[in-house]
Amino acid sequence: FDVTEILEDSQEDLEGLDASASHIANLLSTEPADVKLGIGGFSMGAAVGIYSASCFAVGKYANGNFYPINLRAIVGLSGWLPGARSLRNKMGGSNDAARRATSLPIFLCHGKSDEVVAYRFGEKSAQALTSARFRNLTFKNFDGGIMFGHNAGLVITLYLWRQQATIAEVSDFCQLIPPDRFLFPHAAEIISL
Repeated sequence: FDVTEILEDSQEDLEGLDASASHIANLLSTEPADVKLGIGGFSMGAAVGIYSASCFAVGKYANGNFYPINLRAIVGLSGWLPGARSLRNKMGGSNDAARRATSLPIFLCHGKSDEVVAYRFGEKSAQALTSARFRNLTFKNFDGGIMFGHNAGLVITLYLWRQQATIAEVSDFCQLIPPDRFLFPHAAEIISL
């Protein structure tokens, strides 16, 4: 999907978001039936994952097409929820949507000094999800000056991907990082693992 800038009142590329979320859902739909499906991402990948969570809860994409998979977890680092303003209205009074939203664990992390996706967008996304009945949501922030800007999310993503972390391990890992820890010296080491 296309993003020119992330603003409160920016026009969302719903067609592109639907195409991205649909592509991921189609990839996941080929997994064996006993595999628990989750989406994790960094920055725009997190945005697509969080948007997919909203499609899962509502049961359809913005274009009205059926959302085909049963998501079991979402992890988003340094991202935001496209369409956050309209999520509560999309959920409406549907008991099925509320049940799906409540059942989905979501873990979001965002650096307070993020210079690409402002921290307030991560925070507002978590608030929008919570108000739309996503009750199993954890939002963690990192406050450590410039060292916890946007790229810190990438370093964390690479580390967790390399470790093949579960959502519980992601939460545990993020809680272990002190706010003043400088991650960049380890970036090359993590990437080469």
